[in-house]
Amino acid sequence: MRFVHSSHNTKYVVIAIFLFCLVLIAPTKAYAAPQKYEECFPGTEQFTPVTMDGRWRAQTFTAISTHSVTSVKVRIIRYGSPGEVVLSIRNTDLGGPTGSDLAAATLSNPGSQGVVEWVEFVFPSACTAEEGKVYSIIIRTPAAPYPVNDFVGWAAHYTDQCPGGNHWYSDNDGFNWDPTDYDQHFEVWGEPAQPSPPAPAQGVPALSQWGMVVMAALFALLLVWLVTKRLGSKGTG
Repeated sequence: MRFVHSSHNTKYVVIAIFLFCLVLIAPTKAYAAPQKYEECFPGTEQFTPVTMDGRWRAQTFTAISTHSVTSVKVRIIRYGSPGEVVLSIRNTDLGGPTGSDLAAATLSNPGSQGVVEWVEFVFPSACTAEEGKVYSIIIRTPAAPYPVNDFVGWAAHYTDQCPGGNHWYSDNDGFNWDPTDYDQHFEVWGEPAQPSPPAPAQGVPALSQWGMVVMAALFALLLVWLVTKRLGSKGTG
């Protein structure tokens, strides 16, 4: 009996085997759900205004472990239309904010009118907080003439309730900072730091991820050759 095979079927088998091998061997990244690390929420709430006349607010915190910072939640209340509100993370120097933003997120008129609530600022690009280091959470609005009824208020406790940080304020767009003895309410969210991969044994070259992909491709080609040869032999038998 003569076995007639279809070249189209052979092609589909080859493609399926190739894709299967790539899925098995291609590098993947495990997803870790964000978790809460640092926080301050003692309960009693007053508010410090963040306005469009250069009044910036900051709250420092000490990282309890090394982790990424993917977002920050703050308790705020909105009045009117303050426009774009920026929350960022910066380093500290002598206790207060310094340098440029390590991560930043912008929301337009965040929160609800006249209602205090948690609002999350998610960073497009996360930064890393190192264990034991002090960082600043800064909230600001664009520099513009000050409208009396358009601002956000950041919930605060007017005594120092949260160890490892405190509130700072600036009246000139973050050029100078002064501390106070109370704390703003916040939550810092992120993911655990990824452990460094173990070093390869001395004298043994490490196989890169792309090297694994190349090996998978070569293996797939070998399977292609074997399948094609087998089908060809049956078709002529």
